[in-house]
Amino acid sequence: MTISFDYKEKDFGIVIEKYNGTASVVNVPYSIAGKSVIEIAKGAFAGCKNLKEIQLPFGMKEFSLDAFDGCTDLEEISWNNFRIVFDSDVFKMHDKEIHLPKIV
Repeated sequence: MTISFDYKEKDFGIVIEKYNGTASVVNVPYSIAGKSVIEIAKGAFAGCKNLKEIQLPFGMKEFSLDAFDGCTDLEEISWNNFRIVFDSDVFKMHDKEIHLPKIV
């Protein structure tokens, strides 16, 4: 299965703008085109109903839960040695926020 992304350069890094695939487990690469992935944009994985688990690269600085809007089967995000596990309704609650520890 091919996993590909639409992306743009920003602040000497890469911002993932759109995931193009249907995999249930996605491992976002540490770098694309020789530059570090630094951010996942709002809506980048929106509507990926098959997505169950995503592994974000170590050192990535920013992502928003809005990036996963409509990912109703998403159960887990792994990021900077943290494993964030969600219950089945977290992405249906648009008025809620989840605060993660700041990585320094």
